[in-house]
Amino acid sequence: MCVDTAKHLDYSIKWSRAVKADLGKNIVYEFIPENIVSVLYRPFVKLSLYYDRKLNEMRYQLPTIFGDKAERNTRAITFTDSGSQKPFFAIACNSVFDYHLAGASAASVAIPELGFDQDRSIENVTDWGYDQFRRQYEPSRTKPKRPISKKAIFHYVYGVLHDPVYREKYAQNLKREFPRIPFYADFWQWADWGKALMELHIGYEGVAPAKLKRADVPDEKARKAGQTPKAMLKADKDAGR
Repeated sequence: MCVDTAKHLDYSIKWSRAVKADLGKNIVYEFIPENIVSVLYRPFVKLSLYYDRKLNEMRYQLPTIFGDKAERNTRAITFTDSGSQKPFFAIACNSVFDYHLAGASAASVAIPELGFDQDRSIENVTDWGYDQFRRQYEPSRTKPKRPISKKAIFHYVYGVLHDPVYREKYAQNLKREFPRIPFYADFWQWADWGKALMELHIGYEGVAPAKLKRADVPDEKARKAGQTPKAMLKADKDAGR
């Protein structure tokens, strides 16, 4: 692409090196409405994205997890990558997500519940990992009332990653390496917590609002000082007064 052409580019889209190279080769891009998909931009914030290989570079393993057209609603645990400048956090999703899900200076990685091999789904918890959990929590040959499954292990991991004690204890480790999961005393308690959290975090848009009762607390300090209470100031501003 010549310099004169670059001066006339419409920068309403991002002109990456690859896109500029395609322009120089006279490659025509076709707009496909079906490529507009809903993605997780920030925690609990969804945006529309034109999902296309030519315009979305460095997609890493996202097509492998969610499909080349983002058609798979695979559940995945995303968390801040080691080396990120923001504190560790984790959130579940079932769609393509932004690389900087936690914000600038913080990369995100994902562990999907299912992997895919030629469109054949495979549980992502390895047989080795499954065996470690069974040895820890089901050491006897007696059949347990709730046999541990790979799906339950996935929920257990999500519950543990949200444990404040875990995050504080392993804060330094989480800054420099992949999260390691300890064996807690009650497996099913953490698995059930993790499952409930995951359903809430993924399906937050359909959750019924909690029944709350409003209680206004007078700003006595401002009242005694002859000032307008802060809550009233905010209400006046919102009303355009």
